[in-house]
Amino acid sequence: LFASLRRREYLRAAMRALELNRPFQLRTTLETMLQANLEGQTVSAFVAALSHEQLLKLWELVRDWNMYARNSALSHALVQELLKVDVPLAVPGTAKSVLDPLAVYSERHFQRVDRLIKDSFLLDHAIACMDNGLVE
Repeated sequence: LFASLRRREYLRAAMRALELNRPFQLRTTLETMLQANLEGQTVSAFVAALSHEQLLKLWELVRDWNMYARNSALSHALVQELLKVDVPLAVPGTAKSVLDPLAVYSERHFQRVDRLIKDSFLLDHAIACMDNGLVE
C-alpha cells in the first residue's frame, strides 16, 4: 500500500486499501486521485474495477464519509461514479440503509453551501458599498 503511494500508483493503492479494510487510507488516496487527475488513475477507473462485494463496501464507506462536511466533495464524486456502475438495490435493505442517510446528509451539505453563498453575496455587497463610499 505505502510502496504504491510512493510510486504514485494511486489506483493500485486504493484497491489495496479497500482490500485491507483501511478506510482512512482509501479516502486519502481517493482524494489524491481526484486532485492529481492522472491518466488512467481516475476515480471512475477505480470504481469500474471493483467487484460487487467491493462496490457494496464502497457504498457503505461513502455513506459514512458523507456525514462530515470535509468529506462531502469526495463522497459526492464517488456517488456520481457509483451510480454509473451500480445502484445498491440487489440486496434487500441495502438501498434504505445506504441511500437514505446519503440523501439526508447531502441535503444538509447543500443547505450549508447555499447559506455560504448567500453570506458571500452579503459580504460582497458590504465591500462594494465601502468602495463606493456609501458607508460612512
